[in-house]
Amino acid sequence: MIQPAPTTSDRFSWVTGTGARNVAFIVLVLAAVVAILSSRSKLTVTRCSCDSNIVIYLVVNDDYFELSVVMLHSLKRHLRRNHRLVVMHSDHLPNAHLSETNRASLRAHLGVRHFWNVDAQWMNKVKLANRKAYPALLALAVFENKTDDIIVFLDADMLVLSDFSDIFDELDDTHVHGSSSSWWQSYINTGMFCVTRKFLDEADRVQTLHDYVAHIRRDFKQHEGDQDIINACFPVKNHDWRTNYRPRTNDGMKNFRIVHWAGMTKPNGVRGACTTTEKPA
Repeated sequence: MIQPAPTTSDRFSWVTGTGARNVAFIVLVLAAVVAILSSRSKLTVTRCSCDSNIVIYLVVNDDYFELSVVMLHSLKRHLRRNHRLVVMHSDHLPNAHLSETNRASLRAHLGVRHFWNVDAQWMNKVKLANRKAYPALLALAVFENKTDDIIVFLDADMLVLSDFSDIFDELDDTHVHGSSSSWWQSYINTGMFCVTRKFLDEADRVQTLHDYVAHIRRDFKQHEGDQDIINACFPVKNHDWRTNYRPRTNDGMKNFRIVHWAGMTKPNGVRGACTTTEKPA
């Protein structure tokens, strides 16, 4: 049986009745899809802008120059995220000097453009028995940063074996972040650590360091290294990033993304504070 063609009133009823509700539903669905796509686009833009505001600090002195060349080459080869590199040294602390010849070499061969001659006279008040340990105190100066979104510190006696870009997406704004094999989650090895600008903006972190150094000198008549100072002053979070481990064997190095000759004799023969090769950082 042939159905009669819809009349004008029937067509009008579809638009104003059930059909109108269908149209409204479709419009709402399309609006939701547009909103989702728009939010994803905004998230992507945020991640990209963060890329341009990552700074990596490395302390280099003349004794560690050869190690730093290898370290910087490995960093340049493997890290995929955009970042700004700053080499720290100081004419104001014992054993923290980096000659102009070595700086020129880093510029020419590794493209290092930013050098920071840290004026850290207050660090001289931390009386260390081992003068070779003074350059490590420069790590404390990174807490002065107020311009970059993510601040990373790496020791010169490290070697980057693979990309570690993903760790930057795991940082919160309430901790100093690190990675070591220690079962003690509230203590990190500071050969590699990360903080966010929001963490630094929450309080005067540099003043906290100043006050603590003054406290241990006045009340305990002793010194502490940068690692103990950072762990004592700030809340820390220990991650399983595999980015701060002493290498046990050449074959075992493949299990880590960054290895660290912490306290050990270095590959170029520079002696460390201990001789063991069996204890991860």
